[in-house]
Amino acid sequence: MPDHTLTTVTDDSFERIVLNYPGTTVLLFETDWSGASHIAALQIAGIRTDLHEDIHLCRINTDANPVTVGRHGVQNIPTLLFYSQGQIVDHIVGTPSRKELLQKIGGVLDRGS
Repeated sequence: MPDHTLTTVTDDSFERIVLNYPGTTVLLFETDWSGASHIAALQIAGIRTDLHEDIHLCRINTDANPVTVGRHGVQNIPTLLFYSQGQIVDHIVGTPSRKELLQKIGGVLDRGS
């Protein structure tokens, strides 16, 4: 079941949704068949209520969007990339804990101030 709190990104929409976003974006590289991807998506969606900033939470299916996956060299699923004003500033490979996600986002926001 799709989680509508995460914006779906495709190869065609990546630049518009992620790179052109003026603030912070968290992008989850996932697959439909990976249990770890589903857990990561739930973790990301679950932190929405803890965020006081306008943070863009997104997902991209690696099987359906090979161009973006290739450009970023993503080899492990799930992988999360953290962007600030369209630039990658951090990443997590694997399924993060709630605490780890919030710490990474806090670090990205601190860099942007």
